[in-house]
Amino acid sequence: MGHTSSIQHFILQYRVFPLLMLLILSGCETEPTGPGRVTFLQSERVLSTDRLTAVVFTLSIDPPATDSSEIFIEVAASGGRAGSAFETLPAVSNGSITLPVSPGDETVSFDVYPDEEGIGYNTLVVDFEISGTGEGLIADGLAGVFSSLIILNTKNPVRTLPFSEMFDACESETGDGSLPVGWEEQVVIQNSRGTGRWECASGSFGLECNAYSVDGFNGDDCEVWLLSPPVSLTGETDPSLTFWTDRRFDTPGFREYEVRISTNYTGENFSSAEWMLFEPAVAAIDENDPGIDDYSMTDPLDLSAFAGDTITVAWIYFAEGSGFSSSILRIDDVKIE
Repeated sequence: MGHTSSIQHFILQYRVFPLLMLLILSGCETEPTGPGRVTFLQSERVLSTDRLTAVVFTLSIDPPATDSSEIFIEVAASGGRAGSAFETLPAVSNGSITLPVSPGDETVSFDVYPDEEGIGYNTLVVDFEISGTGEGLIADGLAGVFSSLIILNTKNPVRTLPFSEMFDACESETGDGSLPVGWEEQVVIQNSRGTGRWECASGSFGLECNAYSVDGFNGDDCEVWLLSPPVSLTGETDPSLTFWTDRRFDTPGFREYEVRISTNYTGENFSSAEWMLFEPAVAAIDENDPGIDDYSMTDPLDLSAFAGDTITVAWIYFAEGSGFSSSILRIDDVKIE
């Protein structure tokens, strides 16, 4: 009887021991891990120009990074650009931020520092996209790959002196070609080719209006206005206007341009507002030679008649055709001071 029990005990040990060893060994094994999935923790951050502060954007890595690696963030902005409207740490280089990743990192982050002066009167939108990852990381799908910083303009749209507009959006390397915030185009008559519009001038010098089209024709007229933001002359006694201008391809017997000023334009009453012809500015454009490309700066043009008012200045382009009967009007570096 005792001999039988010993045999049964041995058999039981023989069966249980391998099972215990298997459980022990499996518990000691490192759980397999895949590449760390990178996602933004915030889909959007919103500020306003009256409450600017630094913003931290955080990305999660799940599972944590196993090796040193990198994350590449593509940066696209409207209403301002890196280096003037905002800075980042790490800094933007060639339109991208490179974030270093260390082994064990579960999160990484970068900072954005808005610049009030660089933002000006714009509403700034900066989009961030995970455009690539280094070894051991992935960013797949759409969820969590994008994030944005939105800074809403809460400033009074009426500008004070000194007022200056350099049309930086027309800089060939950094600008997006848009009209600056507060500037407005009003198309009174559009030609059949749709070429009556204010846009960045060739050579990145301010704005121009040029109705010419290779298939244009006489009688296909247009009238397009470019309106400045409202500028307050309250408390001023001798304000003046200066701007750089260039005109090309004179059409004898036809007035291709005017400059007018309104003291009662609200942004919504274009047709009913009073627009007074500002002859000194027209005469200054007349002095420019239409036969060559040669920007010239006007002398200070006296605005004392409008002292105490809020004014909107309009540069108006006319063309009596969309072919060779059209001219070009260019303006740049507008200043009221």
